[in-house]
Amino acid sequence: MITNFIIFSDARTGGTHITSKLNSHPDVCSMTEPFPHNNLLLHDEQIEWMEKLFSTKGKLALGFRTKIEHQANLLDFIDYVNKNNVTCFSLQRRNIVKKAISRITGLKLYYKIKDYNRKSNSYTQQAVEINPGELIEQIKECETQLQITQKFLSELHSYTILYYEDLLIDEDAFFSKILQKLNIRDAELKTSVFKNVGDDLSKSISNYSEIKERLQDTPYINDLIH
Repeated sequence: MITNFIIFSDARTGGTHITSKLNSHPDVCSMTEPFPHNNLLLHDEQIEWMEKLFSTKGKLALGFRTKIEHQANLLDFIDYVNKNNVTCFSLQRRNIVKKAISRITGLKLYYKIKDYNRKSNSYTQQAVEINPGELIEQIKECETQLQITQKFLSELHSYTILYYEDLLIDEDAFFSKILQKLNIRDAELKTSVFKNVGDDLSKSISNYSEIKERLQDTPYINDLIH
């Protein structure tokens, strides 16, 4: 039995890493952000592309990663997913501050190498300076995106939330959970991307003390120091 799936994830939630590892499984075809990459701007075009993917032979799980805002007609897209019993995942981060910082550093990386993700593990982590005002704006954007995601999920008949933090704690268990949902056997998985920022922000941010002072009297201080 073939399982069709979609992973909904916004920026800096580990989506590229997860898609890459899933696609290394011999029984899985996992693609990333197909609609903008293929210039599919109309709902009918997007549905046609999905149906072509889902009819591919030779794999037991067929799917892709996408952002909610990439759907041309969100209500009709939700209706299609619900009617066709597509297995849905929502990739999220519990830590809003680290997500916001990752968005900033991801943009810095893009300016440097024209890519939002590192493609080599031979990399020495360099501390970066974060503008406090820019961080606050990114945190607000992350909160807005979470509200959009929660509203979107409320319209789906079924979905599984995957947290980036759980990936960091036990990556094997994280992927075993996904493969179980896809009715796919466990296998050794490989990735082509690596983390941009270390988990210890006091070492990853050169002006950490300034950021800590800026967030001291806000609800975000716990996200910064944990």
